[in-house]
Amino acid sequence: MDAKFIDCTLESFMRRLASSSPVPGGGTSAALQAALGVSLIIMVTKITASKPRYLQQLEELTYIAGSAEELQARFLKLADEDSAAYRKIMAARAALKAAPDSGNGRAALLREYRAALEPPLKILDAAFEGIKLAGRLAGSYCPSTASDVGIAARSISGAAAGAELTVLINLASVEDETLAVKLKKECEERLFAVETMANNIYLQIRQTLLNEKN
Repeated sequence: MDAKFIDCTLESFMRRLASSSPVPGGGTSAALQAALGVSLIIMVTKITASKPRYLQQLEELTYIAGSAEELQARFLKLADEDSAAYRKIMAARAALKAAPDSGNGRAALLREYRAALEPPLKILDAAFEGIKLAGRLAGSYCPSTASDVGIAARSISGAAAGAELTVLINLASVEDETLAVKLKKECEERLFAVETMANNIYLQIRQTLLNEKN
C-alpha cells in the first residue's frame, strides 16, 4: 500500500505528482491546495493573537484557529481518499479489460466511478467552510499578514474549482443523468459561493495594500 501523503516529504510528493502515474492527480492536489490555504489561516490567527492590541479578539481568533486545524486534517485525509478512489477505478478497469464480457466487471467499474465522486464533493464542501473562516478574519488580523489572508482565500477557491472539475470528469463515466444534473447544480452553486467570498476577500486586501503609502 502506498504511503499516506501526509507522511511524504514535499520533494517526494512533487516527484510522485510529476510522474507518469495518474495517481496522485488533480483531486489530491486540490485537497492539498486547500490544506495549504487553511494552514495560512492558522498562521495568521497565531501571529495576530500574539499581539497585545488584539487581546479582545482572542476568543474569536482561537475559534478560527481550532476550526482551521480541523479542516486542515480533513483536507489531508481527503487527499489520500481521492487517490485511493482512483486506484480502485484503475483496478476495476484492469479487471474489465481482462474479462471484457463480464457484466459484473462493468457494474463494478461504474460503482467505483460513483464512489470516486465522494472525495471531491467533500473537498468542495470543506472549502466552503474554509473560505468562511477566511472571511471571519476580515479586519481582525495583524496588518503584516494581510497578503497571507488573501493568498489563503485564493488557495481555497482554487481548490474548490479543482474539486468541481474532478466531480465533473468522474460524472461523465457514472451513466446516471439524474445524479449528474443534481450534482452539477449543487457543485456550481457551492463553487460560486466560495469564489464570490474569496474574490471579495482578495479584492479588499489588494485595494488596502495598493492604498498604502510607500
